[in-house]
Amino acid sequence: ARRGFSDFTLEVKGSTGHSMGIFGPDRGAGAIFEASRILTEFYEQLRGEPYLTFNPSVIVGGSDVQFDTDHGTATGKSNVVPGKVVVRGDLRFISEEQKESARKRMREIVSRHLPNTEATMTSPRNTTPASKRNRPLAIRLRHWRSEGEPCGKMASRPSTSLHDGS
Repeated sequence: ARRGFSDFTLEVKGSTGHSMGIFGPDRGAGAIFEASRILTEFYEQLRGEPYLTFNPSVIVGGSDVQFDTDHGTATGKSNVVPGKVVVRGDLRFISEEQKESARKRMREIVSRHLPNTEATMTSPRNTTPASKRNRPLAIRLRHWRSEGEPCGKMASRPSTSLHDGS
């Protein structure tokens, strides 16, 4: 079986300024804390679901951030609350249903902002659908979900070998 692939880009912005104001009503938490919150929630809510993986593979953050597809630069000072973070990663899935469910959960996490921050997640051009031979695995996954057992809390993972094709 070959899982599908989709990339994602997370862009986070926050109020910037001297670090003496961090967590205050005017400054908020800054872009790096907000990006950390989002990635931590992705980890807590999505990891462990059978056949689903996600990988934030590039992260760039600071006062001045330049990012172009797969590489970036950032500058900043230790006494300045960072104003921008860009994260790029991939999502691997066994079915289109699983991909859309994961994306929906990721968008919900992204939509809950820390004070004075904002974030957007896009899933640009690079998408490869999962193999149609995955249908039996997708049916098993749907069955586990319908029984009310959270996929991330399953006692054991299915013993099916996967080849990502990468």
